[in-house]
Amino acid sequence: MAGTILITGPTSGLGKALAKALAPDNQLILVGRNLEKMQNLAGNAGKIIAITCDLSDLDDVFRAAREIQPYSIDVFISNAGILGFEKCRKNSHDLEQTFMINYLSHYILQTAALETLFRNEGLIINIVSMSYRWYSLDFDDFQSVRKYSPMKSYSRSKRMLLLLGEWLAGQGLKTCSVDPGIFASGISRSRGKIFNRMYDLGKGLMKTPARTAREVTSLLDSRLEGIPAGALLSKGKVIDYIHQREEIGKLIETTISLCGVDVEKRIQQIKSGQA
Repeated sequence: MAGTILITGPTSGLGKALAKALAPDNQLILVGRNLEKMQNLAGNAGKIIAITCDLSDLDDVFRAAREIQPYSIDVFISNAGILGFEKCRKNSHDLEQTFMINYLSHYILQTAALETLFRNEGLIINIVSMSYRWYSLDFDDFQSVRKYSPMKSYSRSKRMLLLLGEWLAGQGLKTCSVDPGIFASGISRSRGKIFNRMYDLGKGLMKTPARTAREVTSLLDSRLEGIPAGALLSKGKVIDYIHQREEIGKLIETTISLCGVDVEKRIQQIKSGQA
């Protein structure tokens, strides 16, 4: 497809492979920390708009959200993510950073892009993980800081992103969540030395980011034809996923209360023509 595609985390792993694959035929809006790497990604192919943003910093995410609002976006790919830190880390707004990077930053940025996504009948693709099954959400410990573990924070934040996609699909957007499986990337960089050594040893047996990117771009080519709204895909197949129905509504309610960005109100404004 040809259009304007926003990608978070575009300078390594899957994000970088997606940017290289999509740049020749599309305008890319790249959201990441390293401006030079983003500008150099596609060479002379395609048009790149680079928006610098540290997804762990709430103020920086709000600024990036304001920057992307004027652009007409056809596809939003929520790719950036980390595998959790060995110890709980919080930013200056007292937000746990795995939760902030993997989920809350994408909630805020997607909300900023909703007007054009609705107008363009656009797509949202969330990169998630089958580890979402390991932990249900705990609304008394929304950021997973009690008895913290990196995998608990990671899997819960990916579960949140998955459920956000389902909720937005229920509002009339085309969305799907993709579990890319295990592939060679830099996702483990937030973990300790021993974990990274083990991860590096296994990279030779993993899929390449380029192969994984092809699986995602095939969804764009088909515009999710035949795929149920809000579906979860793994290995190219739609996977049934189990959650409690009230989880979704409570997730949205709690997120709005936490960050002040009201996605429900925003959608109401868009649908009533008041945006």
